Amino acid sequence: MRLGFVGDGGDVYESQDGSYSGLATSGSYPSGHTYGGYEAGTILATLLPELAPSILARTSEYGNNRVVLGFHYPLDVIGGRITAQATVAHRWADPGFAALLTQAHTEIENVLPAQCAKEGYGDTLAACSGDSYGGLGTQQDVDLYTRRLTYGFSRTGRSGQPLRAPSDAAALLTTAFPDLTAGQRTQILQQTATDSGYPLDLTRDGGESWQRINLAAAMTARVVVNADGSVTVTNHSDATGAGVADARAITVGGVAIDGFDPDVTTYVVDRPGNGPVPAVSAVAAQPGARVKVTDGSSVLTSAGSRTTARTITVTSADGTVTRTYTVGFQRPGRGHRPTAAGGDGGAAAWPGAWGRGPGDAGGAGLWSRGTEWARRSGIGG
Repeated sequence: MRLGFVGDGGDVYESQDGSYSGLATSGSYPSGHTYGGYEAGTILATLLPELAPSILARTSEYGNNRVVLGFHYPLDVIGGRITAQATVAHRWADPGFAALLTQAHTEIENVLPAQCAKEGYGDTLAACSGDSYGGLGTQQDVDLYTRRLTYGFSRTGRSGQPLRAPSDAAALLTTAFPDLTAGQRTQILQQTATDSGYPLDLTRDGGESWQRINLAAAMTARVVVNADGSVTVTNHSDATGAGVADARAITVGGVAIDGFDPDVTTYVVDRPGNGPVPAVSAVAAQPGARVKVTDGSSVLTSAGSRTTARTITVTSADGTVTRTYTVGFQRPGRGHRPTAAGGDGGAAAWPGAWGRGPGDAGGAGLWSRGTEWARRSGIGG
C-alpha cells in the first residue's frame, strides 16, 4: 500500500470535513489487519493464560500500528477487535472445537516449559517468555490494552449501565478459570468491563456488547467465590460503577425523602412559618462518588419566587460524570393546603414540615414541571 493521501496519489483517505461521517464510504471499517492480529493474539492468550496480559498488550499494538501508519482510524481498529474476539469466543463455545483448543492448551503448556528447561531458560512459562513486552509489568500491560478499548472517544450514551455480556464471551475465560462455571466467568467479565456509552457499545439499545469486554483485565482477575456462588473481583476496580453519578437517597433535616427515585431530579417541600431552611444532604449510589450541596438552583429559584433551593451535585468516582438534584423549599400561600410526602398522606418529609407531591397525598414527594405549574396556578386544589 502506498503511503500518502488519495489526492496526492496515495491510498490514505482524508475526511473533507474532519469527521468520521466524511469517511463513511471509504471502506475502512472495520480494519481487516486488526481482525487478523486480534484473532491470532486472542487465541494465543487463551492457550497461554499465564502470559495473556503481555500477549494482549502486544496484540493491541498490532492494531494501533494501523492508526500510526495512517491506514485506519481508531474506530476501525475497535471494530476489528470486536469482530475477532467474537469469532474466537464462538470457537471456544463450540464443544467440538473447544475440545481441540483444550488439547492444544494442554500440549503447549507442557511442551514449552520442558523445552525451555532443556535449553537452560528455566522451567516456567514466565521464565521461558524472556523479557516482557516493552519492559511492561502485568498491570501496565492491562492499562495499555484498556486505553485502546475506547481510544479516548467521548461517550455517545449513558454511563454506568450494567453490561449484558455476549453469550459466548465467558468461553474466553475457560483456561484462565477452569474451575468456575460459565455464569461465574460472565460475572468476571461484567466486573472488569469498560463503562457503558462509548462508540460501538450496544448497551443503550439493550444489546450484548463486545465493545466493553476487557479481556486483559478479565484474564488477570483475582476472584473470591462467595457463599451464594457469586464471584467478586478483588484486584480491578469496577469501571461501570465508577461511572455512576446517581444519588441513593436525599435527606432533608436528617430524614430521607420518602419515595426517592434516582431518575427524578427535582423535589419541592413546603417550609411553614419563618423557620430556617433545614439541612439537605445526599448519599451517593456508588462508593467513591462525591456529593456537594450548594445554595440556589437554576431550576427553581427565580426573581420574586417564594422558593428557596439547594442543589446537590453528585460526581462519579472516576470524575467523568456529574448529576444534579434540586430540593426546593416553598412557602405556601394563604389558604394553601399542602399534601404530605408520605405514601398515605400522613407522614411528613422532615420533622415539622410538609412535602410537596404531584397533586395528591400519595405523591411520595415527587415533583414535575407540569404539576408545579398547575399547583402555582391554583389548578386542581
